[in-house]
Amino acid sequence: MEGVKIKFNFDQTIDVEKMNAYMVGARLASLGAAIFLIRDGHVPGKNIHIYEELGVTDRSM
Repeated sequence: MEGVKIKFNFDQTIDVEKMNAYMVGARLASLGAAIFLIRDGHVPGKNIHIYEELGVTDRSM
């Protein structure tokens, strides 16, 4: 959604196209937060960064 802006009660507008979100850990809470940021916050998926320490092939979880 191009040009989406969110208006808060304290008279500040945030341009979500320039907003970045960083999550630590790729568990359910981080993935759920990313979904809500995309769906409800209209944050582009390219601006959401999820960091995980474990390798892709590590199955010890």
